[in-house]
Amino acid sequence: MKSHFKLTATAFVLFALLFSSCKKEDPSVTAEDQTFTLEENPTQGQVIGEIQASFDNVNNKGFSFSPEHEGLAEHVTINRTSGHLTVSNPAYFDYEQVTSASAQVKISGFNDKDVEETTTITITINITDVEDGGG
Repeated sequence: MKSHFKLTATAFVLFALLFSSCKKEDPSVTAEDQTFTLEENPTQGQVIGEIQASFDNVNNKGFSFSPEHEGLAEHVTINRTSGHLTVSNPAYFDYEQVTSASAQVKISGFNDKDVEETTTITITINITDVEDGGG
C-alpha cells in the first residue's frame, strides 16, 4: 500500500512539474512617460534617445506612434523594434518656433503564441536654445 501511495504521489508531482513547465505565460509590458532633450537645429537622423520599457515573456516587441503620421510623428522616426528615436525633420526643431513637443507611443509585446500586451506612454521632447551665431 505504501509503494502504491509513493508511486501515485510521484506521478502527481511529475505531472504538476510537467504541466507548469509547459504553461506559457502571458506577455507583460511596463513603461512610464519619458522626456528627452534635444538642442535646436539638429541634423537629419540625429539620435534623440531610446524609449525604455520592460518586457516579460515576450518574443517580439514593437514601438509605434499613436497616431502614426500626425504631430511629433511627422518630425521624428521611431525604430519599430528597438524604440530608438531619430530626427526626420530637422527644421521643426527650432527653439524660436517650438520649445517642447509630445506624442503618444504604443509599446507592444508578443509571446510565442502571438498573444499581445500593450501599453501607451507619452514621450516629450524638450528643445533647448542654442545661441545663434552672427556678426
